[in-house]
Amino acid sequence: MPAIEHIESLPQLNKVLSANKDRLVVIDFHATWCGPCHAIAPVFEKLASQYSGATFLKVDVDKAQDVARAYKVTAMPTFAYVKNERKVHEVKGANAGAIEAGVKQFMGASAGGGDSKPFPGQGHSLSGTPIPTEVPPPETNYLKWVLLAAAAGYWFYSARSKAQEA
Repeated sequence: MPAIEHIESLPQLNKVLSANKDRLVVIDFHATWCGPCHAIAPVFEKLASQYSGATFLKVDVDKAQDVARAYKVTAMPTFAYVKNERKVHEVKGANAGAIEAGVKQFMGASAGGGDSKPFPGQGHSLSGTPIPTEVPPPETNYLKWVLLAAAAGYWFYSARSKAQEA
């Protein structure tokens, strides 16, 4: 079984990512106090042995806070998928099917079995509240940018109107 490397700092992670540019790197962000993290750990280990074409890493968010901050981890467990030193996908929560689907998608392989049913657990945010297990891709979140542009346009227009009145 391929070893799962434990990452303790951002420089260590960057070194591993640089050495694995041509491979998919799957990072398990977990915490020792997180029940779903402990429950999904055997699934992650199974995937690491099943998909030898990918590199599997674990990051304890309490010990490697710089890494958790860099990847904007807000819930445990979170699984980040990195290719060519760039994050390409993320799964929040202990969803075994979604985790394996990400590996298959970004390895470009259809090989391997695995349990496609979601793990019956749920991830938790740092505040302890449950989180959804599926996260929409960031490219579909245009509403906040539209609202920000509208607010900036309104502010600019009203400031210009007041300047012309004076």
